[in-house]
Amino acid sequence: MKYFFFFAVLLYVSAATGQEVETQDFQKGGYMVGVNGLGGFNSGSAYRNPRWSIAPWAGYFVGTNLAAGLRVSYGWDVFELKGGASGEVSDYRYTSVAPEAFLRYYVHALKIKPFVQVGVGYNFQWGEPGNADGQTRASNIIGSAEGGLRFPIGRKFSLDASYNWRAFSPSAWNDANERNRWRLGVSLRL
Repeated sequence: MKYFFFFAVLLYVSAATGQEVETQDFQKGGYMVGVNGLGGFNSGSAYRNPRWSIAPWAGYFVGTNLAAGLRVSYGWDVFELKGGASGEVSDYRYTSVAPEAFLRYYVHALKIKPFVQVGVGYNFQWGEPGNADGQTRASNIIGSAEGGLRFPIGRKFSLDASYNWRAFSPSAWNDANERNRWRLGVSLRL
């Protein structure tokens, strides 16, 4: 059931293959910028758990339909117990920043452009775990694989939807950039 949306969009894209496409969109030498992210909020009678992630990025087309660029993901994940509640899980407040270099390939000949992306970078985390005094820090190498769709709105602007999977070593603590795998965003071709 959780993959229903992905397959529905994939079916829509396959039906859109007959549409005309502007060929100059993704030629070598062009630039593209964007931002994507997602957030969530869980709450119960004894806790609250907001988390969000946002990732601005910029890319340069090193070849037709192939962009190389940089992305910086910023995430925030908090878990707070309400009204003196106690349990097995303690409060925490974590922030993470993850700069990474990426390569993104857009499938040509389609109006709605599917894309695949691979990236590598480093994740910096800091926070306040509820069972320790003061701030703690951690870091790890990350890799990512992402697949998504670019929905053009006008000549240069688009809405983007993607699924991002983190590879290599997992984060030391809860990381909103790692937990928010589905991403929604906008992009602008310059």
